[in-house]
Amino acid sequence: KKRLLWASRVSREKRPELLVPLAIHLRKRFPDLTIEIRGYLDHGYDTDKLFDAPGLEYLGPFDGFDLLPVAQFDAFLYTSAFDGLPNVVLEALAAGLPVVAPDIGGIGEAVISGQTGYLVPEETDDSLLISQYVCAITQLYENWNLTKDMAVASRASTIERHSPTAFARRVLD
Repeated sequence: KKRLLWASRVSREKRPELLVPLAIHLRKRFPDLTIEIRGYLDHGYDTDKLFDAPGLEYLGPFDGFDLLPVAQFDAFLYTSAFDGLPNVVLEALAAGLPVVAPDIGGIGEAVISGQTGYLVPEETDDSLLISQYVCAITQLYENWNLTKDMAVASRASTIERHSPTAFARRVLD
């Protein structure tokens, strides 16, 4: 089975509403694909309506990325509208999950298309944005050997560039 992890705060800025049309499009290509959703709900969200599509599973909040069963997943999916360089993206990469994320803020510093995951170009039209995500996730599954290499590279790159040791080295420099 194909499994993607989406883990973040369920809020307007994180664009969870993209998950339903994304799951619908992806299930046409990959009928066994599941997107597991983890996160605290902001006020006003009803998960029954928000995540009502085959292939979406909302499993509630999580108390730390290191407590999630990351070995069950093929990649990490991130859909935020704006951000800096979110810790959850770095944690996913450090756990060996290739990341599919928007090319916003500082995410491109850690997610390098074709090396540690796939960056999705910024789009103002949601249907174009969803098709960009579908394209990236399709590449992930259709080039599985590259995806396995990305898992190794994502862990190594995160340790090299974003670990406490790397931070201390930059401060000393």
